Amino acid sequence: MESEFGMLEFYDGEYASLLKDKNFKLAYGTAGFWTKEHLLDRVCFRTGIIASLIALKSKRSGIMITASHNPIEDNGVKIVNFNGSVLNKYWEATSEKFINTPNLIKDFKDLLEENEISLENPTESVVIIGYDTWPSSIWLAACVSWAVEYLGLKQKNFGEVTTG
Repeated sequence: MESEFGMLEFYDGEYASLLKDKNFKLAYGTAGFWTKEHLLDRVCFRTGIIASLIALKSKRSGIMITASHNPIEDNGVKIVNFNGSVLNKYWEATSEKFINTPNLIKDFKDLLEENEISLENPTESVVIIGYDTWPSSIWLAACVSWAVEYLGLKQKNFGEVTTG
């Protein structure tokens, strides 16, 4: 385990095993990532990392935990760009690859380098978090929050908000 990013590997280990052993894969669509809520905690953690990287590039980004109109056992996570718009094609593809990688540490380091992102002054950036009324939403928002906190960014959690 690499000490510099060991917490990422520690927290994410079980999910990485799922990706390797079960060929589990999620796609990023107009609704973001969504699946059964019990599979989303690691996805939300990784999505928090991506939102943090976007914020480090543009000073802010956002995440909404929302199941939209899906059944109660489902939930989803959507990343919002710094200006409130949907992600551009690059960040959609990057998010999908990052969520599905079994090589979290390597791909994280590659993203930092490819996008010329520094972790030197993370407190100048903020990730905004909101969630819907589904029972799993508070827990999933906490998973996002842990990733943001781990990377040292500010966050503003608005709690339960409407998506309509």
